[in-house]
Amino acid sequence: MPTAIKERIKKYSFIQPSNGHSPQEFDKASITKLKSIAVCSSGKSLTLLETHINGLSDDEVHDRLDIFGLNEVAHEKAP
Repeated sequence: MPTAIKERIKKYSFIQPSNGHSPQEFDKASITKLKSIAVCSSGKSLTLLETHINGLSDDEVHDRLDIFGLNEVAHEKAP
């Protein structure tokens, strides 16, 4: 994995796919960030989310896929 991606992963280390909580719960850092985004201007929200009005570049998309994986809902299948 390239060093640049490893550095970005460190930046997002507070986001944990499995932090010991149920899927309905968020960790405190995530809650704080979401509250900040909810009350600020759209421009500031984009900055906090590290995105742009026109979305992410292809390189940014690939980097985030490497960091976070696919945007999938994890749940058990019905019997």
